[in-house]
Amino acid sequence: MKMIFGNLEPETELTVELRCREIMACEDMDKLKAFCIDLIKNHAKSETVLSGALLRLVELEVALSDLKAKEKRKEKFNHLKSLLQRLREKTG
Repeated sequence: MKMIFGNLEPETELTVELRCREIMACEDMDKLKAFCIDLIKNHAKSETVLSGALLRLVELEVALSDLKAKEKRKEKFNHLKSLLQRLREKTG
């Protein structure tokens, strides 16, 4: 499985840097508090979305694994069936 985390796009890095500088320059505590509250709420929402997506991904991985296992069993069964058929033809 590939890593989810990586480097940000340059445009995103610039946007983040500009927001950080804006926050550092802000002297209005009420504005900073409101920003922090929004940040915490958005983080919680993002965590919920990511958790749901990860859970769904795991469910799909399990389902895929089950399908592959069933296919392998089917292939083995068909191979055994073929061997038995050839054996019957030789002895019959």
